[in-house]
Amino acid sequence: FVDLLAPVAAVAVDSSPAVAEFGRAASEPLVDWLLDRLERLCTRPLYVEFRSFLTYHDETLAETTPEAATDPPSDYYEQFCAAMRDTGFPDLFVEYPVLGRWVGTVVEQFRATVTEFRDRLAADRETLADEFGVSGSPTAVQPLTEDTHAGGRSPFAVAFETGRVVYKPRPTTGFATLS
Repeated sequence: FVDLLAPVAAVAVDSSPAVAEFGRAASEPLVDWLLDRLERLCTRPLYVEFRSFLTYHDETLAETTPEAATDPPSDYYEQFCAAMRDTGFPDLFVEYPVLGRWVGTVVEQFRATVTEFRDRLAADRETLADEFGVSGSPTAVQPLTEDTHAGGRSPFAVAFETGRVVYKPRPTTGFATLS
């Protein structure tokens, strides 16, 4: 259901100045990460709604198992997506209110995580250059896990014009003190 979720991700990205500051090429993995999180969250309820839509429009096709449909038509999927974009999302969130809250939470976590990461990266640039020899602008920012924690955070691999580092979503001063 990426056709339905991509516009949601686009709004999140467009409303996040931090994403724009990394540039389009560097931030593409961040957008893919957000889309993946939204897909994992929304696929089951969207599938249930699509099956209901399909049953209403073509009961015979709806009763066909996915394995038996060698070349299923995409017309109904496209109609379903159009209906969802038209008025379906508000209805979906009325029917699944927790889903609506979670979609909003994931989007806000994404924006906050990317903003926090950008700010920490800017504050640590001199240390990163001294300790790891990285220089230049970030050329790629890749989340390293699907398993987010602490408010949607994830470690990031950051490639610079020169060098690459893995960046944790929390201060490591405690680790530095122990070493």
